[in-house]
Parts: sequence; structure tokens; C-alpha cells
Amino acid sequence: MNAFALLRRPFRRALRFDLRSYQSFRQYSTSNGDHPESLPSFTPPLSLSAKLEQDPTLFRPNDFILLRDAQKGNRSLIGPLTPGKKHETMHGSVLHDDIIGRVPRSRIATQRGGFLEINVNDAVAVCTLFRYVLHASRVCNPIYPKDAAMIVSFLDLHPASQVLEAGTGNGALTLYLARAIAGHGPTSGNPIGQIHTIDLHPKRTATANHYLSHFGRGMYAPYVRFHIGSCNEVLKEHHPTRTPFFDAAVLDMPEPWDSLEAVIPRLRNDRFLVCYLPNMTQVLELVKHIGLKRYPVAMEGCVEVDVREWEVRATVVRSRVKAGQQSSDASQVENCQEATVGLASETVKTSTSDPKEEPELAWVCRPKNYDVRGHTAFLTRFRKREMVVEEKNGPVMPVE
Repeated sequence: MNAFALLRRPFRRALRFDLRSYQSFRQYSTSNGDHPESLPSFTPPLSLSAKLEQDPTLFRPNDFILLRDAQKGNRSLIGPLTPGKKHETMHGSVLHDDIIGRVPRSRIATQRGGFLEINVNDAVAVCTLFRYVLHASRVCNPIYPKDAAMIVSFLDLHPASQVLEAGTGNGALTLYLARAIAGHGPTSGNPIGQIHTIDLHPKRTATANHYLSHFGRGMYAPYVRFHIGSCNEVLKEHHPTRTPFFDAAVLDMPEPWDSLEAVIPRLRNDRFLVCYLPNMTQVLELVKHIGLKRYPVAMEGCVEVDVREWEVRATVVRSRVKAGQQSSDASQVENCQEATVGLASETVKTSTSDPKEEPELAWVCRPKNYDVRGHTAFLTRFRKREMVVEEKNGPVMPVE
């Protein structure tokens, strides 16, 4: 008998055992009234398209995701996800196909063996707005989240607000404004509230439109209307009657005083205007211009938003560790001396020392001085205060 026949014997025995086990199982099931058709059958796995249809939280093509290095914590924005493409990192390349169909907080392996974590905050949005603004590509300096959040708070927005934004830029503030008026989510029809954003440069408007449509799968795109041109010309074209229409206005431009004559009459009474100005000289010029022209607005404040990030972590105090080492060395020397004296007098004395204690932890709580994100701009807030004369048996008329 050759060696091949000897090697086949264990496989034949295993096959006969499996056939006997299956036959006995069918006989037992039939005797108990179970039909073979009712036995559990093999179900093929769902396709990727079926999985994406059933679970909206899975990542899909055209999504933007945030990858976080599992070791160092560095983050990088990837998107839109495209089948067949890959993203290069310091740990190796990451295939987009390995991300599509995954759930948030998944860990993926790179080609070099490193691990990255898909970092998201919400089950539907693939990236938080804070991280999206910081990591997305840009054509100009954006309004950072700290300033955008304060502007939204200053404007006192609600879901039905009509907001004017002069100076679209990258669209970072546009996204914050749109989310503030969107309410509880996307709308199926035409939304009541709108962000009317104006910019002189068509390239910036196209970038902002792309920026807006790729965040949150375009859920805030219906709330924004883009306009190209100067602020004065766009307002005269779309609102020629100069009647109050906007509930809030934001001016992000080098010389906002040139547009006040067109903006203030179209702002509702007792509502807010915020100007984003990087230099204090611009603030002084704006306040001076408003006083000379006697516009019906009152300055309510000028703030500089400063975010100081703190480092909070546990550490071991070196002085305590050194003191513990010195005390342990001294006790060892003393024990050796006692043992030597005991041997000379034929009386060995042993000394017991306390077990070695773990070093006590201390906490480091200090500002991160190396953080370069400091001054960005001054936020100047104005409220429209137009005098109102109430006539007897007549309508309420504002006084210019």
C-alpha cells in the first residue's frame, strides 16, 4: 500500500462519521415530528447595497469621515469616500473600500500593520461640525468654531429666521447658521428659515457650496441660498423696497461700513447685527462711521473669544519617587550593618521592612501654552433700535 492510500484513511473515517451523524440527526428530527424542510437552513450574507439600505448609520460612498491614529491621536479628514480609492497615512495606505460599510468607531488596519479608528460623534453625521471646519480643505481663512458658536449665540436665532451673511468665504459660518435655523433635522419641503449668503468671488461660492453639500450628507443644503456679487447690489436686486426682512445679519468683510446703508433698513427692528473684524482699528472706524451717519443701531458689546485648552492628566511626582528610592537604599545599608554586628556576636538579628508602596499619583492641570490658536477677530454686536411712534387709531409707524 502506498503512502497516499495511508493518508486518505483518516479523511475517509471522518467523512463516514459526519454522514452517520447527519443521518441519525435526521432520523431523530423526523421521529419527533420535525420535517426536514423546517430544519435551519444556510442563509447567504447580505450584499453591501442591502446592508446600506437597512442600516443608515453605515458609511457609504460620498461620505466624509474622520480617521484617528490609535497611538498618537492625530486626526485626518477623508472624503468623499470613493470605491477603488485609497488614502495615504504615516502608518500606510487605507482603502476606501475597507471603510465603506463599516459602523462608527470601527478599527481598521493599514497595509503596514498600524491601526486607525473611525472617529465620529453622531450615528448619522459622519464627522462633527467642529472637526469638519478644522480639517476640511479651504481657500481662505475660515471663521473658527469658537467664533462661529459665539456669533450664533449673539444673533439669537430660531428655526424660522431669515439670516443675511455678507462674506461667505469657506462656508464654515454658513454651516453653523444653517444648523441653528434647521431645528430638529432636515426638511422634506421648502424650509421656512433661510440663510442668504453673499460673496464677491465665484470660486469661494463654489467652494462653500461643495463644503456645505458634503457635510452630513447635505442635510443643511436646503436652508442656504448663495448669491454672487457685492452686498449692496444683491440686496437692491432681491429686496428693492428696503422693507425689514432679515431677523439677523452678519458682516464678514474688510469694510463693513460701506454696506450698512443697505443692510440696516432691511433688518427687523430690535434684532441683531454682528460684524467680524480682525483688527481693533476696523472696530474704531465702524463705530465712528455709525455715529457720523446716525444709523438707528446701538452697540451692545465688542468681545474677543479666547479659548484656553487645559492639560489634565495623572503623573508621578519625581521627588517622591527619588525620596522613596533613597529611603529604601538607606534601610538596606542599615540592615547590612545589623547583620554584620549580629554575626560577630553570634546573634543574627533580622529586620523586617515594610512592603514597597506604589508611588502616589499627582495631577497635572495647566493651560497648554503651546497652542497657537489665539486671537482671530473681534465680534462687534449691534441691536437695531428704531424709534416707533404709535398714532391714535392708526398703525404703528417707525421713525427714520
